[in-house]
Amino acid sequence: MEEVSFKLSRYKPGTYIVIEGDKISNEFYIIQEGSVRVFETVDPIIRGTKEGTLLKKGDFFGVVSCMSQRSNMETAIANEESLLLVVSRENFGLLIQKSAPVAVKILRYFSKKLREYDSTLTKLTFKTHSEEDPSHLFEIAEFYYSKKMFEQAAYAYKKYLEYCPDGGYATNAKMRLASIDPMLVLSEPEVIEEKSVEKYHDGQIIFCEHEYGDKAYVILKGNVRITKFVNGNEVLLAVLKEGDVFGEMAILENKPRSATATAVGNVELLYIKKENFETMVHTKPEIGTKIIELLSDRIWAIYRQLANIVLKDPTARIYDAIMIQIEKNRVPIKPRESYTLNFTVEDLIKFLGYPIEEGKKYLKAVLDNDKNITISSNGNITIMDLEKLLKDVTFYKKKLLMDLKIQLSKTQK
Repeated sequence: MEEVSFKLSRYKPGTYIVIEGDKISNEFYIIQEGSVRVFETVDPIIRGTKEGTLLKKGDFFGVVSCMSQRSNMETAIANEESLLLVVSRENFGLLIQKSAPVAVKILRYFSKKLREYDSTLTKLTFKTHSEEDPSHLFEIAEFYYSKKMFEQAAYAYKKYLEYCPDGGYATNAKMRLASIDPMLVLSEPEVIEEKSVEKYHDGQIIFCEHEYGDKAYVILKGNVRITKFVNGNEVLLAVLKEGDVFGEMAILENKPRSATATAVGNVELLYIKKENFETMVHTKPEIGTKIIELLSDRIWAIYRQLANIVLKDPTARIYDAIMIQIEKNRVPIKPRESYTLNFTVEDLIKFLGYPIEEGKKYLKAVLDNDKNITISSNGNITIMDLEKLLKDVTFYKKKLLMDLKIQLSKTQK
């Protein structure tokens, strides 16, 4: 770390270093001396406390906001006199070259954070939660089989037998496989080892939720569907495009996959093996930087949705949910500038998690009192003045910050 010529900043106890919801920062921090307490709006639902997390020497904060170029998602306050290494976004590649373990530590932290947030969001949104376990592969295979998606079913049956050869459904899995066209059972991706590339055809499973993995992927061509099985149904989480990274959690943590990845059309993937990962990050810092940027954006998006759930007031949640969609699309905030979201009333209510009729009641109250938010002829939500919307959201965020200051004062007594 001493070889890296980044600036150092010293902070007195009680100094606010970053504030949640504040402007986009091009810097993040690594603690060299002292300690910093970090607060997140989602702390009560993630950790069951409002006391924040105490970070010490070697820990970091502000990376997600810096690398995703999104507003801050945490409030950091110096717990004692502290010396911080300040790393600018443009020098991140240099940091990786000088100290690859720091980048790997950040990636492992990101992986843990994504699992934590994703698990909490699934539990709150779908009112269910189950740990990743290879024994669940049989249930997924049965789902595909019932839908006559035999190639996908064969993949899941084979993986179930690989991990649970003596499992309670082993006989059933073998019988199902015997009933499926052998060509589908034997289907495998085309692998070009010298280029570390795998090719998949439309509908082919790249990996399945609950199986173990040793590769992360970068999409070179095509799209990839990311799905999760919830209460016996397949739920679409995302459709990834060229340049996106996925599967990274399997090579950062020794845990099963948390979702299923399926090719959409013909797909080409650059794969990164677990054993080569740290070397790759060091020798190709641009790939490490790209992965961290993409993961930062994913963490930010899930965090913003969780932070919205924490808001108790339905009006505050509606304003914030609309702002989340604007921020996702990176729409510039300008006075008297209007913007129509590709987001209907029903989409908004589903995002908020309210029953349809209850959600419509809350939204009607907002529309009746604020002419800045309207519904277009095709049912999409239109904001007449983006700057006014930002002011309204900021008002509610300031109330949250005041609550945080009150909690901090109680913690310090």
